[in-house]
Amino acid sequence: MKEHSLDYITYHLAVKDLNKWEHEKVNHDMKVLKAEDDNPIPGLFACGTDTANVVFGGEYCFYNPGSTMSWALNSGRMAAMEAWDYIEGDDFVE
Repeated sequence: MKEHSLDYITYHLAVKDLNKWEHEKVNHDMKVLKAEDDNPIPGLFACGTDTANVVFGGEYCFYNPGSTMSWALNSGRMAAMEAWDYIEGDDFVE
């Protein structure tokens, strides 16, 4: 196992109206996609309710209370696992 030191961790916190569908577009590996060509940005992962395009396809499901919270928690787990695989892989440059 490689040893890594992370200099910083960033996060974005915003209060939004969930009916306005402005979000970061991600693929099934939680990699953020470029707006112009939908190709993944190397090393950039996202999670939370703003990435729900993966499962909800553009609309939140308001019929199931907690559906957005469960996605936020699970997408965080998925993004962390993918980020770890990226760090452990050959594409990661320190």
